[in-house]
Amino acid sequence: GFYEDAPYPVGRVMMALMKGSIQSDYEKGLANLKELLGEKGVKMSKLTGIVTEEIPGFFALVTAGRGTMEEMTSKLSGMYGLLMTSSQAQGLQITGAPFTHYLNYDEATGISDFEAGLPVNKAGKSKAEVKAVTVPSFMALKALHTGPYNELGDSYTKLMNHIAEQKIETGTEAWEFYMNDPEMVPDETKWQTVIAFPLKK
Repeated sequence: GFYEDAPYPVGRVMMALMKGSIQSDYEKGLANLKELLGEKGVKMSKLTGIVTEEIPGFFALVTAGRGTMEEMTSKLSGMYGLLMTSSQAQGLQITGAPFTHYLNYDEATGISDFEAGLPVNKAGKSKAEVKAVTVPSFMALKALHTGPYNELGDSYTKLMNHIAEQKIETGTEAWEFYMNDPEMVPDETKWQTVIAFPLKK
């Protein structure tokens, strides 16, 4: 922040004129700092709370997608918008965190089939691209990623290493539950994502 006593009237006028320039300098400085941290390989995220526990079952509306992690970033916003519109049209209430359900992953191409979803308070109806589903409860290895979404890959690597070291048997699917809204929490270092790997039955 920047604070300065500004006597009325000249000081107030000068401060108003300087505000835009000062704000611009701050924004440039923060952008430069972020770029520098990226170049130095400094990570802004952490992975905590690796546990095995049951994910309770729930009703949901989902819509299907396919693509690489980079392509998903641009797709998900529209997919959640579609689901929100459908839930409102059906009079359904959102009861939990938005999620992405990865059905598979092709290591050669980096492409996944996935579903974006919203938990709802009761069974909905399928229509066009939106499908109403009931997700049964399942046991999973889960952990909390706190930080930018573009560093989720690092947390996946840590989890996969943990799975290998502990010889835990998981399936090929994965879930991400987005616990806070980036529009309400602009600081990306505070974004929270629960990653869950269903255990083999």
